[in-house]
Amino acid sequence: MLDQLILFVASLAANFFSALSGGGAGLIQFPMLIFLGLPFGVALATHKVASVALGLGATLRHLKESHLERRFSLIILGAGLPGVVLGALTILRIPERAAMLALGVLTLGLGLYSVFKPRLGLEHAPRNRQGAALAGGMAGLFVVGFLNGSITSGTGLFLTIWLIRYSASTTPARSLTR
Repeated sequence: MLDQLILFVASLAANFFSALSGGGAGLIQFPMLIFLGLPFGVALATHKVASVALGLGATLRHLKESHLERRFSLIILGAGLPGVVLGALTILRIPERAAMLALGVLTLGLGLYSVFKPRLGLEHAPRNRQGAALAGGMAGLFVVGFLNGSITSGTGLFLTIWLIRYSASTTPARSLTR
C-alpha cells in the first residue's frame, strides 16, 4: 500500500511539473518506478503508456486550439517515431545496470544544462526548415527519438532543446505568445 501511495504522489508531482513546463514527467516518474523495484524494461513500458496518454491529451488540446504548426509537427513525428521504436528495441538488449547508468548520466546532464541555460527558448524565430538544414534537423530528431525509446527520462526536454537550438534562433524576433 505504501508503494502505491508513493507512486501516486510521485506521478502527481511529475505530471504537475510536466504541465507547467511542457515536459519532464520522465525525470521524476521513470526513476521512481525503478526505485520502487520494477525492472528497467517494465518501468520503461509503464512510463511509456503514461507518456502516450499525456501526449495524446496534449495533442488533442493543441489541435482544438490550433496552436500546432501541422507540417512541422508531422516532420517531427516522422523523424522521431522510428527512433523511438529502434531505441526501445535496443535498450531491452542492453544489461540493466548499463541502462540505469546511462539514465543517471542523461538526467545529470539535463540538470546541469538547465542550470547553465535558464533562458533557453524565450524567443521564437524559425530557421532550418528547408533542404539540407531540414534533413540535418530530422537526423537530430531521430537521435532524440532513439533516446526517448531507450532511456526516456528527460528526453522531452532534449526534444525541446533540440527544436530551440536547431529550428529556432535565440536572437530576439517575435514573442512566443504571438
